[in-house]
Amino acid sequence: MGVYELYGPTGAPSRCLKAGVVILHNVDVTTINPKSRTVTDVNGSTYTGDVVIAADGAQGLGRKVLGGAPPVPSGYAYYSAVLYAEDAGKVPNIERGPEAADRDAWFINWGDGWCLYHNVYNTKGDRAIYLYVKDDDRGPGKVWLDGPCVNLSTLLQDKYVPAWIRDLFELTTPAIRCQNYEYEELEDRVSDGDVPFLVVGCAAHAFPQGSMQSFGMVFEDAGVLGKLFSHLQAKAQIPNLLYGFQDIRQDRCRTVVEREKRRTKMFILNKGPEQQARDDQVRHLNQKPGADMGLYSLEEPEKLFSYDCDDQSEDWWHSWGMLHNITHHIEEEPETMEIGLEVEIKTLALK
Repeated sequence: MGVYELYGPTGAPSRCLKAGVVILHNVDVTTINPKSRTVTDVNGSTYTGDVVIAADGAQGLGRKVLGGAPPVPSGYAYYSAVLYAEDAGKVPNIERGPEAADRDAWFINWGDGWCLYHNVYNTKGDRAIYLYVKDDDRGPGKVWLDGPCVNLSTLLQDKYVPAWIRDLFELTTPAIRCQNYEYEELEDRVSDGDVPFLVVGCAAHAFPQGSMQSFGMVFEDAGVLGKLFSHLQAKAQIPNLLYGFQDIRQDRCRTVVEREKRRTKMFILNKGPEQQARDDQVRHLNQKPGADMGLYSLEEPEKLFSYDCDDQSEDWWHSWGMLHNITHHIEEEPETMEIGLEVEIKTLALK
C-alpha cells in the first residue's frame, strides 16, 4: 500500500470521517491520565474516551506514562537524503534507473565504521539514500533536526570511500541528521488493572533509526488492534482486549526489534576480526540464491514475512477472548464507544 492509497481520497482518514470519526489536527498534548481516561492539551482542553491509545512515538508521553526509562545514545548517527532520478544516471554503479529489478532492491555498501544503503522509492526513479556512521557526539538534543542540514560530501573525510560513492554524495540533496538512541523495553504496553490505556507503534517498541521493519510493525499493530476491536460488544471487554493485544504483539515485536539492532551493529563494524568475519560470511552467502546476507537464520525469513494479523488475532480470540466473555457474563451493550487516540506524525518534504 502506497502513501496515496493510505491517505488519498479513499484512504483511511477519509473512511473514518465518513463514519463519523472526529480527527483533531495540531493538538499539542501535555498530559495523559489513564485512570480518568483523559487527555489534556496545551490550551487546557480535556478529551475523554472509553479507551486511550497512545501512538505518539518513542519520545512521546505514552511511553513515559508506563514508566519508560529515558533513552541513551547508541553510538551511531543516521543520515537521510535523496538522489533524484535525473542525477542517478551520473553515477555509473546505479545508472540503470527505475527498472523493476531496481525498484524492488535495496543496495548496501559497507566501509570502515560506515554503511550506505539506497533504494528506488517512487515511479520516477528517485532514490532514498541512507548513511550510517559512528557517532562520538553523545550530547543531548541530537534527535531529528528541523530540516536538511548536512552535505554528505563533508562526511567520512578520514575514511576510505569508493570514488563512485563520493560522486553520489556530491549529487544528493542535503541530508537530515539523526542521532540514534537505545530504548529500554517496556515491561507492559497496558496500564495495570482494568485501566483502559495502551501504547502502540514506536511508543511500545522503539526501533533503531532507519530500521527496515519499523513501518511494517506499525501496520501490524493497527491490524491486530482493529481485528480485536471488531469483537467488541460491551465496554467491559476493553481491558481484556488490550491485554490480548499485548499477548499477541509483545514477543513478535521484541524479536523484530532485536533483529534490527543486530543488523545495525553489523552495518557499522570497524576494521577488525568481526568485520572480516562479516565480509567472509556475506561473500559466502551471496553465492546462495535468496540468502539475506546473514542477517538471520534460514528459518527466520518465514517467521518475519509470513506473519498474519488476522490469524494471530483470531487464534487469541477463540482461545481466550470468547472464554473471558463467557466467564464474565458479558452481554452486548447498545452504547456508543468513545476511543481517544493520541498520534504524533511529523513529515518533511525534501525539495
